[in-house]
Amino acid sequence: MAERLEAIQRWGSEHPWLVDAALTTVLVLVGLLTTSAGGSADPGAFYREHDAVYVALVLASTLPYVARRRAPTLVFLITVVAVLALMFNGYNEGGLPWVLLVGACSTAAYRPAREVVTALLMIAALLVAALLGDLPGFGAGELVTIVVGFAAAALLGRTSQTQHQRLAVIEQHQAEAASRAAADERLRIAQELHDIVAHSPG
Repeated sequence: MAERLEAIQRWGSEHPWLVDAALTTVLVLVGLLTTSAGGSADPGAFYREHDAVYVALVLASTLPYVARRRAPTLVFLITVVAVLALMFNGYNEGGLPWVLLVGACSTAAYRPAREVVTALLMIAALLVAALLGDLPGFGAGELVTIVVGFAAAALLGRTSQTQHQRLAVIEQHQAEAASRAAADERLRIAQELHDIVAHSPG
């Protein structure tokens, strides 16, 4: 089982764009399927019907994740703004707020700590602005839940980055050790050849 998981991880590291394309496809489907006008958990809620603006905002909330490794912070900001715009325009946000956890995790996994903190503070400011702007269905409880979720996702991403860095250091040390061993072996063989030539009868 461990070997199979290791093989899957190795394949994923060798084909990152395929992994991100598959992930983005799943997120788009989640966005479209959970934001239907009749899919609200609140039976008293009324949402706008689907139209071109709705489709554009759902896609803006999910499609950017295909570039989550190259520009994770930008992707995170774009998708948060898109989800908030969806909510401000009276559409059902469905599971899209939880999709944003992927953005928080990706930013923490691929960017320096200072940039991660800056991004989280900017997102928190946007969420507070949404709360003060009387965003429908978004109260203090939702704000706290989302902020805690983002912090947890960022911690997970940061842990992943630390592990990858540690593995990279180990692999570098192993490669250097192998290189030194190969150089020592070549030196030993050359010395032996030299000794053989030096002691051979002229």
